[in-house]
Amino acid sequence: MLEYFKKLLCEELDGAEEYVKLALEFKSTYPEWSKIFLDMSANELNHATNIYKMADKSYNETITPYKEVPQTLYNTWDCMVEKYADCSSKIKIMHEMYNK
Repeated sequence: MLEYFKKLLCEELDGAEEYVKLALEFKSTYPEWSKIFLDMSANELNHATNIYKMADKSYNETITPYKEVPQTLYNTWDCMVEKYADCSSKIKIMHEMYNK
């Protein structure tokens, strides 16, 4: 299940980043499109956050019976945490750039 959440998380974060890049690119030439792209980016980021929360719950439920977490499970989770932290921060900064 965690691998599935990882796939979904990456798709949402990649989409959010792509949309905010388009928002910035079209801000002066097509302001109405730009705003739509920004809104789409925010929605994708919200989806990513929801997926991250579900993955966190799934991970914690999965590891409960283990005395020591299996390395593959830990690696997948660690990768997700890093991806979410790095990408969501970058996307939020890009949103701030847009709003300046």
